[in-house]
Amino acid sequence: MFYSRWKKEYGFLGWLTHSEVAHAVPKNPAGPWEYKETVLKGRGKGYRDAITAHNPKIKYFEGKYYL
Repeated sequence: MFYSRWKKEYGFLGWLTHSEVAHAVPKNPAGPWEYKETVLKGRGKGYRDAITAHNPKIKYFEGKYYL
């Protein structure tokens, strides 16, 4: 599963500036889910993806997955 997350210290609106996309897998579909890695986060000032890495969507096309 790919999901958005941010630290609690940034509060509810932290998704706007501190959100990142992480990857987790379960041993069975009901869980528990285990964090594996952070796959996308803002690179900082000056980049188009400086902030708001949120609401991931995965697409499968011609044998590849795209985030």
